[in-house]
This record gives sequence, structure tokens and C-alpha cells, in this order.
Amino acid sequence: NIPLVKEDLRSVEFTTPNTYLKFVYYDDFGQEISITDEKRISTSSNSVDLYVNSNIETIPSYSKVYAKVYTPTKSYFFPFDIGNSTESSKSLAFDVIKSNEANDKISLTFRANSSLLSSNETFSNGDVLIINNSLEAKLSDDKKSFTLTISPSELINGVNSYTLMRESSNLNSITGEFLIKSNSSDVKVINLIDSFTTKTNNSKEMILSLDINDEFLNDTVKNSLKIYDEFGGSLKLSFSIKKLNDNKYLEIIIDPPNQLIPNKTYTIEFSNGINSFKYNFIYNNNSSYTPTIDMVFNGTDKFTLNGLDNIPGASKYEFNIKVLDYYNTNNVLYENFSQSYYGEKIESSSITRTLKNGKYFIDGERYLVEIKNTTTGDIYKEDFTFRENNIVNNPSDGSNITIPSGSLNTSNSSISFNYSKPSNKIVSKITSNIKGANVSYSNGRIIIEDVVPNKLYRNVSLLVNFSDGTNQIINLNEFTSGDSSDNLKNYISRVYKTSLTPINETNRYNIRYADEGGFDYWYRMLKGQVFSGPEFIFRVLDGNEFNKVHKTSQDKIKALYPIVVNRYGDIDGVNFWINEFNRNISSLNSEDLALKVTLYKMLNEEEPKNLFRTLGIRLT
Repeated sequence: NIPLVKEDLRSVEFTTPNTYLKFVYYDDFGQEISITDEKRISTSSNSVDLYVNSNIETIPSYSKVYAKVYTPTKSYFFPFDIGNSTESSKSLAFDVIKSNEANDKISLTFRANSSLLSSNETFSNGDVLIINNSLEAKLSDDKKSFTLTISPSELINGVNSYTLMRESSNLNSITGEFLIKSNSSDVKVINLIDSFTTKTNNSKEMILSLDINDEFLNDTVKNSLKIYDEFGGSLKLSFSIKKLNDNKYLEIIIDPPNQLIPNKTYTIEFSNGINSFKYNFIYNNNSSYTPTIDMVFNGTDKFTLNGLDNIPGASKYEFNIKVLDYYNTNNVLYENFSQSYYGEKIESSSITRTLKNGKYFIDGERYLVEIKNTTTGDIYKEDFTFRENNIVNNPSDGSNITIPSGSLNTSNSSISFNYSKPSNKIVSKITSNIKGANVSYSNGRIIIEDVVPNKLYRNVSLLVNFSDGTNQIINLNEFTSGDSSDNLKNYISRVYKTSLTPINETNRYNIRYADEGGFDYWYRMLKGQVFSGPEFIFRVLDGNEFNKVHKTSQDKIKALYPIVVNRYGDIDGVNFWINEFNRNISSLNSEDLALKVTLYKMLNEEEPKNLFRTLGIRLT
């Protein structure tokens, strides 16, 4: 018996009555084996009961079981763990003991085997244990074990790794693996294919790009793929695994492209050498693109679309614009034309329209905006949820106002300026597009509090609501906030900027500032002493991104100084830690691990400890 998450089903458009669920696994030959009968499901169901068949007795212990949700045209897979939690796991050097704690945390204890420590031997303070190349375990009081308390999502459900660096052995490392099995309590449907786009190359070939869920994509084994039509006829194609930034995808080239017939159903069958999966799709000529468009509700029957100039060919081609009911696309609330071969050119970045035929938005309902290029057939779709309390009316005086940077007072984590409200108006509420900021109005001045110190702010706007139901929009020219009277806030802001901004970067627009959500979270965690100073730094400092931004050993150490001691490094100190970092690279053969070990040693110095004491941050 498993719960059904209705919003997950709706989000992947499983609203057809022909939606089914069953449990399956895949044998060594990639054959799908059912272990339950299929059961019809719908978004009106709260749960579903499925009964296993005799195949469950023959499932190999290493097999992965999936909850398969499918319709006649597509299928999604949810990896489902059927194993029991492992309380103790043997590794080369440690007994790893797992226990569950409150707030869905897992506690791991790494107690040394006799092969690593004799009965009268202990670890030293300089010994470091790193889990999965990123998580540092804490040395216990008896110095015979290491402990780590983390979220299950930070561990791999299966084989995890550890690396032990012994200070007494010139940082010679010991590596090993341990097993963690954690049962998922959340039912979340995972799509085999995350996205699917097509494009033509001079009409000579058709290129399909498939973003495959990483769980299924494996470039270390033999991958195979074929596409066939409703009658089993296979298409001629070639494919390869490509990489864009950190994301992998499959590029499929169909040559010639006229093998694909519009509005016909095709099946993609993909095997990663271990498991095999099928995905059905209906081919059409449209290409997908994703410009950033914002929808603003001006009333229950009126809306504004912003950012339309982001659409390719906006002022060149004609477009059909529709607003539809998300769950019933036959319910069209707005359309700018009725004939399929007419449209309009989008001459501005923003348009305001009124719904037709007495239609109106309903609070809490979901709606779909569809913009189609009637010449190329390209379609952009995005969905929005209507909330009555988000309705934005036109400004009472017919225009927005802009406050120049020179009129802003920036000090002590706040921004303030003089504001002359329209006559006979009473200010009831002011909101800002700065997440988490508090805005108030007093004695002719507007004050924005709780901004990130020393951060460049751009495109800030305020919405002033008046008691008579009207409002006004205030735009602020770009500005840089000042220091805070709270030195902890200044320190957190500096850590963010230093860790992910190149050392010699002088362009203020290229500096990586803290986002308000992350900044507020870490301020509360450090102020409340939930996390220690070293824990904060290790969690904020993403080793992979840090190493990409700071490429040389010298740049890395120079960047670490403001993070560790809140100042720039002196020549002797920088040179000492550069040499230490280079020695760690030679010993560990890993730049990421060497960075963590060097940072761990820097944090054990007295200066960062004094800094943490001054800021009121817990040391360990």
C-alpha cells in the first residue's frame, strides 16, 4: 500500500483515466519483469493497494525495483527500495554503525577495526576522515572513532566511500567503502526522460536531444537505443552521450529526417547495459524554447505578460497567444485570434489583455499560457496559479516612479529614502521583490530592512498599497548596500563573495553575492549556534565550483584567507599554505580532497578560533 501524491501526477499530466501503476524490476538481460498486477489510478485516489505475485521470490538482491506509472503514450519510473535498513556495515578499516535520529537525520559512527587501531592506540587531533569526498566526520571524545550526523539525502543509497588521512603518517590516505540502505518515505514520480527537444540541420537530418535522468544514464557500459513506429518498423539513426555544463544528455541523429511522420506515435527504447526502458512520444514539427516570461494578474479577468521580447522573432513573426485551463485545455479563457493562420506581431515587451466571453480567473486554479509562432510552428508554454491576493492594479497616478541611487541612504543593513505619497492617500502596506526584506513607511520615509550587507542590488521595485485599494510601483536605481552593525552578517556576506568570485575580478556585475534566502538561513544557524564555524565554511564552500573559479594554488589560498580569518593573507602566510596545499595534492592525488585537508588545518589555527569567538560562532 503506497500513498499517491496527486500534485505529482498532475505535474506530469497524468490526468487521463487510462493511467496505471505497477511494480517492476529488470533482469540481467534488460527484460522488464512485473512483480504486481497493474492497477488503474487517478488523481482522485488517495492510495493504491497492489498485490505481489510469485516473481517477488526470485528477485536478485542487487536488483532495483521501480514503481512504474504509465499511460498508453508515456511511462515514468520511481526507484523503490525494498531492502531493510542496515544497522552495521563492515569496511576495510572501520565498523560503520548507523542509527536514526530526530528530524529525519542519520547518525553514523566510524569505529576503527583492530587492523587500524590497537586496543591502546587512539587517533590524533590532526587525523581527518572525509565521507564521499565532501563530508567531514568529527573525532569522538575517546579518539577511537569518528561520528557524522547528516540528512539521508547527503548519502548514496548503496555504496559510499571514505578517506582517512593520518597526520602521523605524513597524510598517507586510507580509502574504503561502506554500505547504507535507506528507505524512502516520499513517493515522487521520476521521469525517465526529463525533456525532449528537436531541431533540423539544413533539412538533411533530424536531431533529437533527450535529457535522461542521471540514474539511468551510464557512459561506462554499453548503451543502446532504437526508435520504432506503431508497426515495429525501426528508424535509421545514430546517437551519442553529450555534456552541457554538468548535465548529460543523449543526442540522436535521424537521417533522413522524413522517417518521422507528424502526428504519428513512436517508441524510444533505451538500454544502459543493465536495464531497458521504453518511452512513447507523438512527433510534431514544433521546436521547444524557454524564454523567461512573467504573467501578472491585474484582476479576475485581466492579465499582463512581461518579457515577451525574450521570444525569438517576437517583432518579426506573428504569434497566437492563448490562456487555457491547465487541466481542461478545451476551456480557452483568452485567444488573440480564432483562425489558425492569423496572429499578431509582438511589438513591445509587455502586453495587457482582458479575458473574453465573460471568462474570469478562479482563486487557486492553475492556468496555461501558450504562445505559438504561426510561421515556424514553435511553441512556448508556461503555467501559472492565480491568487486573488497577488492582483496588481494600475498605479493610482497613472505612472511608476523611480528613485535615483543618490537619493538612497544605505547603512546598517537597511535602505531608506524620502517618499511623497499621493495626496489624500493612506499607505496600508509596502512589499518588495527582495526576498525576506521588511519594508515600512514612517514620517515620509520608506525603509527597507534585512538586506544583505555590501551587495549590489539591481532591478529593485516596491509595491505601495493604499487603503482605498489602489497602489503605486516604485523602482529603485541600482545601489550597493552598506556594512551592518552586526559583524556576523558582514562576515557571512564576505564568505559568499570571496569563495566564488575570482581574486582579480574588478567588474562589480561579475561578483557572486549571497542570495537572501541562503544568507538568512546561515545567519540564523550560526547565531543560534546550530552549526559551528567550520561546518558553515565546509558546507558553503563547494569544492568543485571553488576550484573552477580559483584555478591556481596561489589564488585558492588567497581566497581562503578572508573566509578563514576575515582578512587578506600576508606574504609569508600565503606562501606557507600554498606549499602545504601542493604537498597535499601530491599525497592525495585529488585537488578537491587536498583543498578540504588544507582548509581543515587552517581552521585548526588559533586565529580563526578567535574570529569565531568574537562573532559568537560555535567553534566545534
